[in-house]
Amino acid sequence: SEMCIRDSTFPYYYINGSIYHSNRTYLVTVPANLTLVKVGYPNNETRFLLTSVQGMANSSLPTVIIDKDGIYVINATYVTQYYVTVSPQVNAYINGVKEKFTSGWYDEGTKVVVFPQVIQVVQGEIYNVTETHEYVIDYPMTIKVPYVVEYYIALNLESLPAIINGINSTLVSGYYPEGTRI
Repeated sequence: SEMCIRDSTFPYYYINGSIYHSNRTYLVTVPANLTLVKVGYPNNETRFLLTSVQGMANSSLPTVIIDKDGIYVINATYVTQYYVTVSPQVNAYINGVKEKFTSGWYDEGTKVVVFPQVIQVVQGEIYNVTETHEYVIDYPMTIKVPYVVEYYIALNLESLPAIINGINSTLVSGYYPEGTRI
């Protein structure tokens, strides 16, 4: 039989336990045991996930028994994922769906929009994400979402005249950015 695994982003597969390279044609003796790689890791931060196979009837992924002579052209489709390290964990729109944006595996081309938000760190301390940030996952990334550290100042009074960052002002109970001079 003649066999070719085409259009595969993953570089190899197995026939009867031996490695064969994708996008090449081979003559093989039947019966042949064809095994596609379900999840392949070319490195620690990139992986390929087998999502579909076309050209094979009665295939139970990832292994198929070829028992009839013939020409087989098999299309193996993989999705590429990248590991993304995210700090701090935030809410975001990931491909348009609002969810937690945390460290983990994301499909290539994933669009992430982090919107302004306040993250409670501990009582009296917050991270204030003051601007929208957009990311497209096209490679393994470390994303440090910009934020301002703020601390809560509690007054026993309703307000107090004060000079804040060199400006004559009124101090009230509330959150103030780290480094504020009062």
